[in-house]
Amino acid sequence: MSLKRHQRIREITDATSFSEVINQPGRPAVVLFDAVWCSPARRIEERLSGLSRALLREGGLDLNVARVDVDRLPEVALRFAIHAVPTLAIFRFGQVAAMRLGEVDERDLRQWLDNAGLDSPDLETATPSGPSSASPQEPGSHPRA
Repeated sequence: MSLKRHQRIREITDATSFSEVINQPGRPAVVLFDAVWCSPARRIEERLSGLSRALLREGGLDLNVARVDVDRLPEVALRFAIHAVPTLAIFRFGQVAAMRLGEVDERDLRQWLDNAGLDSPDLETATPSGPSSASPQEPGSHPRA
């Protein structure tokens, strides 16, 4: 697999593409919910892109990384109760496994991903589980307009 595939975060432009991204068995998805006017989201996007490449190099963890502009796809934002940007969500089997609101630096982003157990050897054979509770809103998040 080429590392080029992970150099940019895939922009989701419709609900069908979003569903395809979050429902890939054995491949967790990390989704950045953002908006073009949200500068903290641009910084997170850069960090997430670099970290996904590093995780692939280090341990072969192949994350499906994408971004959703909540102003362009309000139906997806509504479906997952996204009320502030930036919001990061980890999806497994189409369900939210973890969620984080607000800006996050590279160290905290790595820790959040590590704590989510994305490199679990049972990931490919695990059964779907319900969503976990979202963390409270953190400083640096912006309410949707």
